[in-house]
Amino acid sequence: MSKLHRRPHGPPPPRPFAQLVRIEGDPAYRDRYFPGLSAAIAQRGHWRSAEVDALVRQLRSPPGELSDSRATNPPTARRNL
Repeated sequence: MSKLHRRPHGPPPPRPFAQLVRIEGDPAYRDRYFPGLSAAIAQRGHWRSAEVDALVRQLRSPPGELSDSRATNPPTARRNL
């Protein structure tokens, strides 16, 4: 029977998502190393908020009321992040 070799003592192996957790959880780190990311996250939040507001308006309006406004105001193109 052969003995299993143990790994020498040292720092533990890096966790696979450690940097992503730090980027998401530490705004100062994110702003320093990924300067455009905070702005992109904020813009995505504004887009999602606008989509939610439009959906709420659609759900609260009487049937058939928004169908005319969609025909005259087509949705604008936007970039997904």
